[in-house]
Amino acid sequence: MKCSRCKTDFCYKCGKAFNWTLAYRLLVGDHYDKYSIVGCPTLLYPHSKVKRTSVRTLVYTAKKLALLPFVVVIGAMIIALIPFILISFVPVILFMTSAKLCCKSQTTDNVVPA
Repeated sequence: MKCSRCKTDFCYKCGKAFNWTLAYRLLVGDHYDKYSIVGCPTLLYPHSKVKRTSVRTLVYTAKKLALLPFVVVIGAMIIALIPFILISFVPVILFMTSAKLCCKSQTTDNVVPA
């Protein structure tokens, strides 16, 4: 819900105010998600904080560990592409800089002293 006076988002069940960005919600979770590590205390085991915290921590850790293979594969692909990028662009950059140096030396050589 949103307060009509100050425009602050807050939970209508527990009264906690929050102002989270989309990135925070994607990384950590939403307040209204039952298994989110920052979820509303009234949604999961409202009378047992230890149970609630344990379950949410396990779910959060499992989600992050499930993403680990994808992160490793993408990192390996990026590292594998670095030599190809260097092989492709270094000659082009060297050619462009040598062409600029060549043009500068030709223009300074043709200047006739007055």
